[in-house]
Amino acid sequence: MQGTTNRTRLATLVLAATAAFAVTSCSGGGGGEDKAGGTSEPAVLRLANTNGDLEFTPAVADFVDRVEELSGGNLRIEAADDWGDFASDAEQQVVRDVAVGEIDIGWVGTRVFDTLDVKSFEALTAPMLIDSYALESAVIESGITEEMMRALDDLGVAGLGVLPDGLRRPIGVTRPILGPADWQGLTFGTLKSSGQAEAIRALGATPAQVHRKGRAEGLEDGTIQGFETSIWSHRHDPELAVLAPYVTSNVTLWPQMDVLLANPARLEALTGEQREWLEEAAHGAARSAALADTDARVLGESCASGERFAEASDADLAALEAAFAPVYARLQRQPETKAFNRTHPDTQAVHRTGTRARHPAALHRRSRRANRRRHGDRARGLEWHLPVPAHPGGRGQGWRPRHGLSAGHHDHAEGRPSGRRLLRRRGRNLHGRR
Repeated sequence: MQGTTNRTRLATLVLAATAAFAVTSCSGGGGGEDKAGGTSEPAVLRLANTNGDLEFTPAVADFVDRVEELSGGNLRIEAADDWGDFASDAEQQVVRDVAVGEIDIGWVGTRVFDTLDVKSFEALTAPMLIDSYALESAVIESGITEEMMRALDDLGVAGLGVLPDGLRRPIGVTRPILGPADWQGLTFGTLKSSGQAEAIRALGATPAQVHRKGRAEGLEDGTIQGFETSIWSHRHDPELAVLAPYVTSNVTLWPQMDVLLANPARLEALTGEQREWLEEAAHGAARSAALADTDARVLGESCASGERFAEASDADLAALEAAFAPVYARLQRQPETKAFNRTHPDTQAVHRTGTRARHPAALHRRSRRANRRRHGDRARGLEWHLPVPAHPGGRGQGWRPRHGLSAGHHDHAEGRPSGRRLLRRRGRNLHGRR
C-alpha cells in the first residue's frame, strides 16, 4: 500500500496546487503600444519539429494554423521537419538550437527538461498521476504550467505555452504488458527523459531511449520488446500495428505535454502585435476542445487495423503503483515539485456547489476510479471531492510555503531580456494574465 499512499500524496501536491492556482490567478490586463506603432511587414518563423510531419502533434499543428488565421497571413510558421534526424537526443537539440538562434521556435515534450537540469516539469509526467484527458486539460487551464515555464529562462529560451498531447500507454510486441511481472526483463523504448527511465527501471525493465527511427529498428530486430505511445499515435503509424500490436488501454504511464519554445532575440525582433498573435494562438491551442481525447476517435479504426487491446486488472494497477513508490517518494522530496504545493484559505471553495467541488482537477482517487469505469475519460462535469493537504508541521490553511521555482525567476546576468519579460512588455503574460 506504500506505493498508493505515496502516489496519493504526490497527486495532492500537484492537484491542490492546480486548484489553488486557478483560484488565485488574476485575469486580463491593459496592453501598451507596440514598439513599431502597428503591424510590421509579414514575417516567417521556422519551427523545429522532431517528427516527420506535424500531424503527429495535433495541438502544435493547431497552434500553427491559429497564428496564420489570427494574423491574416502577416505572421506565418513554417515547420522544419525531422529536426535532429530522429537521434535519441533530438529534443535536446531543439532546445539548444532555439537558444542559440539556429531556429526561431520549436516544440519538445516536457519530459526532456529533466535531462537539461530543469526539474519544474517533472510532476506532470510522474507515472500514473495525470491519467485522463480531462485532468490534463484541467492542469493546463489552471495556469500552473505558466509558473513551471519560468525555469526555461535558465536555458536561454522563452516558453510560449504548454499544449496537451496524447496519454502514453504500454505497447507490447508479442503480448500485452499489464502488471509488473510482464515488465520484468523487457527492453522498453521511451524518449529521452531521466524521470521516465527511472520509472521503467522501477518496474524491472531496461529503458531504451530512442526516437522513432531507432525504435523501429529495435522492434524489427527484436532488441526492443515494448514501448510507450498514445493510442492515436499508434494508429497513425501503420508499421506499429504490425510490429507491436498489443495495447494496454487502461494504464496511462504519463501524458505527453508539449512545450512551445522561442528564441528570445527573435521574439524581441517581432512587433508587439505579432507577439500577441503568438500569445493568442498558444492560448487557444492549449485549450482547444477539438483536440481532447484523440484516442477515442480512432479506437474503431485501430481494431480494424490489427491492434489488440487488453486491460490490466485492479491487482495489476495496485502492483504498478506500489512499484512506482520510490519514484513518487523522490518527487515528494524534490524542492521544484514542492514549490507548487501551495495551500490557500479558499481552496475548498473552488467552484463549490453545496458541499461538493466541481473542479475536475480535484480528484478523490476512489471516486475517480469508479467514475472512470463508468465514464472512461469523460471526467469533465462530474463532481469530485477537493483534497486540502495539511502542512506536516501542523499549521493551518493560512500557511503558504515559498512561492515559485528555485531557479528561472530573474533575467539573465548578462543583461539581455528574458523570454518571460519580453512577453510581458504589453502588460500581460503569455496567456493574458498579469
